Amino acid sequence: MKKIFKITNYELRITNFKRGYSLIEIVVYIAIFSLLSIAVINSLIVTMKSFSASRTNRDLQENGFSAMERMSREVRGAISVSAITTGAIGGAKGDITLNTTDQSGTAKTVRFTVSGNALQLYENGSLSGNLTGGNSQVTDLVFNQITIGTETAIKITISIKDLRSPSGATETFYDSIIMRGSY
Repeated sequence: MKKIFKITNYELRITNFKRGYSLIEIVVYIAIFSLLSIAVINSLIVTMKSFSASRTNRDLQENGFSAMERMSREVRGAISVSAITTGAIGGAKGDITLNTTDQSGTAKTVRFTVSGNALQLYENGSLSGNLTGGNSQVTDLVFNQITIGTETAIKITISIKDLRSPSGATETFYDSIIMRGSY
């Protein structure tokens, strides 16, 4: 520590020139930096959890709506039910085979079944593709045939679970469709 003497207006002043910070100043700066870091990290964690929950919900909704839309469209356009395995919530998964026609009027069969984790679509006995994505699992698929007089309807219940979600988020979708050939 250097001391420099200055004489101004006939007064003698001693000025101390310090270099660096005192221990108390460093501790205060570290405490302030730590509090700010904790606040920023907390907000990042909350943002990431929110993003993950939003992505999970979006994926479940997208998978469920697209699968249900395709099944509804095929059931609505079907002439009759060739085979149906009802299935049960929390138990065996359902399976349905529909007699229908393609755009040119040619007869064809359409089958919806669960294999592994995916809802699959078969047309004329050959696999057309999966209706649910790879990050989801069909946990329940139930078909109920309802016949009143000459009208036939199919009630569909499908539950889809997101495989990436740590909480195992599940969404259930319902639809009832009257078959075209029944009215």
